Amino acid sequence: MPTPKQYRHAAISLTPAFRQVILARYGHEPFQRLTVTDMSLHSYSRCWLHLVWGTLGRDRLLQKEAAARVSHYLSEYAEAKRIYMKINHVNADHVHALIDLPTGMSIEEVVQLLKGSSSDWINTNDVIAGKFAWGEAMEPSSYQNPT
Repeated sequence: MPTPKQYRHAAISLTPAFRQVILARYGHEPFQRLTVTDMSLHSYSRCWLHLVWGTLGRDRLLQKEAAARVSHYLSEYAEAKRIYMKINHVNADHVHALIDLPTGMSIEEVVQLLKGSSSDWINTNDVIAGKFAWGEAMEPSSYQNPT
């Protein structure tokens, strides 16, 4: 049986479609894909994420009116993509968003959708003067509701 030390470099999947399995043979991955029959069709998942991302160079580009427009756009876009966004707050140089991560999407996919679409919308609708871009960094943290 492999020891935990042998798996110290293995990534841990937070995606509900994977489960950790320990295999007796070496050379196999420690995760195995679940099939639809392995999962209950009546299961429920809720993973709250607090996402924070900033403007390129942390420049203070989104003044009060622009920030309000971007906040409204993010809420509508998230709803259209079936991403439950409980709240968002757009500051001059960064955004906070509290979302319920959809079970069929990764954190990276959700952030790419939100950042990519909003920067395109900002540039297309001339929300600010000049070219706008979000920075590459993003900080996710999970939130557990103690109910």
